[in-house]
Amino acid sequence: MKKFTGQNSNIYRSFLFNGQCLLCIGRLFQILIITCFFLFSSPGFSNDTREGSPEETRTKMLHIQKLCYEYDIEGKQNSTKEGLHLVIQDSYNSSVLSNAYFYLGKIYDHEKNLDSAVHFFQKALKEQGLFEEQLTLVFRRLIEINPELAQPITREQTSIIEVGRVFSFRKNKRRQFIIQSLPQQANNQETAGNYMLLNSQGIGGEFTIPHTDKEYVLDATSDFYLVGNQNSVRLGAYQVPPKDIITDGEDIASAHFLSSEKSDFIILLPHQLNVYHNGVLQSSISHEGSSCTWHEVETSPEKGFLFCDDRMLYYADFNTEEPLNRITSLSGKLFFVSISEHAAILQYQDRFEIRSGKNYATTRWTSHSKLSDKIYLTKNTVLLQSDNGDVKCYNATSGQKMWQQNYAARTLYPSDDNIYMLTHYHAFAGVGMDGKINWQYEFGWNNEVSPFLLDGYLVIHLPAGLQIKLNLDLMRIASTKYNEKLSRLINQMSDGDKDDHLYAEKILKLEPGNGLAWKFNYLYNNQFKQTSQAEQFTSLVQAARSFHTAPWQSSPVLDYLNQQLKSSWIWKRSYGPKYYPKLIPRSDRLLYIENNNQTLTILSTKSGQMLESIHIPEELDSKICFWKNDTILVSSPEKLYLVPPDKGVTGTEKFSLKKPVCDAVISPEGLFISDWFGQLSRLEIPGGFHTGFKWTKQISENGLLLRKPNNQKFIDALDIKGHYYAINPENGSVLFDFNISKGTITAVYSFDSVVITGFDDGVVICKDKHSKTTRWRRNFSNQIFSLDGVANNLLLITTATKQLFCVNIKNGKLLSETNISTPIVNTPTITNDGYWLSTTEPALEKRTFDHQVVQKYLLTDFPGNPVLHDKMVFLCTLDGFIAAFSRNKDAKVSNSY
Repeated sequence: MKKFTGQNSNIYRSFLFNGQCLLCIGRLFQILIITCFFLFSSPGFSNDTREGSPEETRTKMLHIQKLCYEYDIEGKQNSTKEGLHLVIQDSYNSSVLSNAYFYLGKIYDHEKNLDSAVHFFQKALKEQGLFEEQLTLVFRRLIEINPELAQPITREQTSIIEVGRVFSFRKNKRRQFIIQSLPQQANNQETAGNYMLLNSQGIGGEFTIPHTDKEYVLDATSDFYLVGNQNSVRLGAYQVPPKDIITDGEDIASAHFLSSEKSDFIILLPHQLNVYHNGVLQSSISHEGSSCTWHEVETSPEKGFLFCDDRMLYYADFNTEEPLNRITSLSGKLFFVSISEHAAILQYQDRFEIRSGKNYATTRWTSHSKLSDKIYLTKNTVLLQSDNGDVKCYNATSGQKMWQQNYAARTLYPSDDNIYMLTHYHAFAGVGMDGKINWQYEFGWNNEVSPFLLDGYLVIHLPAGLQIKLNLDLMRIASTKYNEKLSRLINQMSDGDKDDHLYAEKILKLEPGNGLAWKFNYLYNNQFKQTSQAEQFTSLVQAARSFHTAPWQSSPVLDYLNQQLKSSWIWKRSYGPKYYPKLIPRSDRLLYIENNNQTLTILSTKSGQMLESIHIPEELDSKICFWKNDTILVSSPEKLYLVPPDKGVTGTEKFSLKKPVCDAVISPEGLFISDWFGQLSRLEIPGGFHTGFKWTKQISENGLLLRKPNNQKFIDALDIKGHYYAINPENGSVLFDFNISKGTITAVYSFDSVVITGFDDGVVICKDKHSKTTRWRRNFSNQIFSLDGVANNLLLITTATKQLFCVNIKNGKLLSETNISTPIVNTPTITNDGYWLSTTEPALEKRTFDHQVVQKYLLTDFPGNPVLHDKMVFLCTLDGFIAAFSRNKDAKVSNSY
């Protein structure tokens, strides 16, 4: 019995139900009874049908237990391993195979043969038949043996500065990639382009493809490359001088290899397709149209579509005597084509078709889509991804919708068995064909990535050549039991032992981009380590950005972030395309357009709590965005929506806009809208909606910028080409007008009897509206970006080169100037005693007119324009937060972390 309770007993004890240790074992009969109970009660046992019968499966599982008993109790080392290998050779059931691989891994691990242990542990995971206790043990042991197997591997490629074009090809039925960097000029006037070849494990070897500065690489594989210009192509092998291919001086549209293991390729010309073998012309095929693109079949590079001039589609099979056949049954202008061995997608402006049959001429089914939708075809499904991140899955044969989920998806990488997905949350996710997310990995913020799927690995390329390699087989484990176990470890570390601390630190270091790990890292550092405040803040921001911190929900992470920023409140928005939404405060409520561009969200100005969310059925352009009385006015490129906040969508009214909106202004008389063709219209609010616009007038031939000072009885309308009109708001008549200057107006400030205009050449002109005379004129050398003033006192001017000037508004005298660092779309928000400015530090600053900083709040990312209301200032950040800060001069703010 002493032998059983020693180290060799670990294998047997880890298999028992709920991980409980068997204190004493006298006979094999007792072991078999407990094993049988465990097998029959397992939830995954009866689901596998690959074995001949349940009786056979139970017999083999009992045999595995007998073999483990012989190893653990009797020390029969060789016979146990041989028996387990025989079980593997004669089994198909995933539970049987997983357990056999699992015990082989444990035996080799005990024998210190770590390479074999890792090999069998990985095979056990791939079979997906292990129990919960076994999964936890295997995953933790893999991390202890070799963390690179279960976690991301990062690798710097210092010679790869920026990822350029990517050439994809197959070799030995495996997908590989050649990644092109920016070319570097050599002394011999030739361009030696830098490239990296990625093999099936995501490991790259660097090489060059020499070509002249007038040539560029058309296509490349691991053996051959095509370089050329508009008139000729050269076929090259890496150890052989390239061979010139003459194309009779016609403009070359593109060239593609038909097979990655041969030198067969095609050259597309304006009206002809040439097929070559070893650089020798084999055949020429005429086609209509002036430009064509080639879409190959994923599993067969000798087949594909030739897509010419939107309405001409050819099916190509270069294994047949007639390689090119035109598909004549198109029902409109084509915008996208995708093809597989069994089916094809044809996307039109408002729908897509699934085709099959000979030459893909038979339409299986059709469904509605938008031009912005991305459509993907797998063996059994069709996936449609909308621009706001929704994913719909259809049965490829019948067209029946199987499921729909909002993943905030940016790009899909589907295979026949899994869907891999790049999300707007800066994460890569694995989704099963049932639509459920199996795992997610966050690769970090503000990184534009290039992901590639390579035989069980995901390789992510970040700027400056950083590579991250993920083992897709193990990510499923990492996202479930691993995260739960890590969470428990972090939360219990105050009472834990040293080993738990070391284990947790090891895991956190392995996942620099994972938002959940950042969250744990912050909590760990905040409670148990004396790290700098800056390091803790970095961890906290990454955790708050993560998909693990849900929008509009109170959480410790958001609470901690609010404390660090010294803000009144901060909330995370639902993530979507990056842009700065407009914020409109009103009394105790704050309105903004959600960042998928079609949801109006109303918050409490005091707490930031979401009060209401109203979804608009189409994308908005924010050209019109006002809150007048009890009506919210927003516009799309084609419609104007009047939304009562208290009634939501049910009370919304809308009507069509005939032309795109240039500018809009709201006043007590109603809403005034101008278009880019010189028309000006008035809509009364409320009341004018049912009868349409009260009036519409043609004022000029160009776009009109509109202003309406409170103490003025007419509307200022400024033709962007430099002319001013005073418009009667009652009937739209022109009361008076005058020319300002030749040029293009880029900014306007208007008050009382004065209008000030800034031009694209840097000139600012102040005109008296009634006398039509120029009060002053000044040249600031660079395009005027914004104008804002304080009544008759002072004018604040910014230029496109980020200069800021304070000018006396009466005579144009320069009072002060400075350079500012602010996001390109941002302008200062002026007050009576200074201005608020969003900077790229990132920070929010309150400055005096001599540019002294009197208040400062540090932020998580580049901020949008600050919006002032009462004693608060509101803004949105580029990483998806809405924050409120105090305008009180005595507010305690921090200038550093």
